[in-house]
Amino acid sequence: MATKILTEAFADILQWVAIALFIVFMAILLAAMLPLELLDSRWQVRLISALLGSSSLPLIGVVLMLLANYLDDGFSPFGANIRLLRRLAGSAAIGFLLLIPLQINAGSRLLNQQSGNEVGQLKVLQGAAEALRSANNEVELKNALRQLPGAPSNLNSPLAAPLPQVKAALISRLDPAVKRLQNQVEEAKKDRLQKALGIWIRDAGMAAGYAVGFSALGSFKEQGSLLRSIFPGRRKSLWK
Repeated sequence: MATKILTEAFADILQWVAIALFIVFMAILLAAMLPLELLDSRWQVRLISALLGSSSLPLIGVVLMLLANYLDDGFSPFGANIRLLRRLAGSAAIGFLLLIPLQINAGSRLLNQQSGNEVGQLKVLQGAAEALRSANNEVELKNALRQLPGAPSNLNSPLAAPLPQVKAALISRLDPAVKRLQNQVEEAKKDRLQKALGIWIRDAGMAAGYAVGFSALGSFKEQGSLLRSIFPGRRKSLWK
């Protein structure tokens, strides 16, 4: 009798620890979701990162729930619906596998957005340099200079030297700036891609690991473990 009471008490502790882990997980996920910006790549990447960084909590929580159910199958609140909990775990396993292409897609779009901003700045500078080369008079020259970021405010004053001399001086200063910015854009894009590849590999591995973990706990229909249904040659699960 004393052993049964201790077992029930331990099962009760396990279930409440599991519930606490679920609550912490939901709080982390909710904080990452707000404010809702479903179409924003940065929001998607942030949410996926939060999900992968905290999904060990519900994974451990499900283990504790199953262990509590094994010790005392009459415990609440999930004792009567333990199969439902396991089906949810099986669905989570599939979700984590689907998360891999979603994470890569969101990360790729975010990289393109970041590169697009820099490329846009480069195109403005290149357009100003091209307009400067094709300028045939003072008005065209000044219009080309107005395209430059941070253009001087005294462009209404007359040129201090003949047009060809001013053009040559400006081009000699602008061309190296364009080349330097072009190199910076290429280096930044390469650096971001290398970092992104490392993040994608890490996150894909985490998602695959969580998929294995949840599939080991999950089941569909009246089968045992989802993993054991995939590998039928293995011994059946303790929980049916």
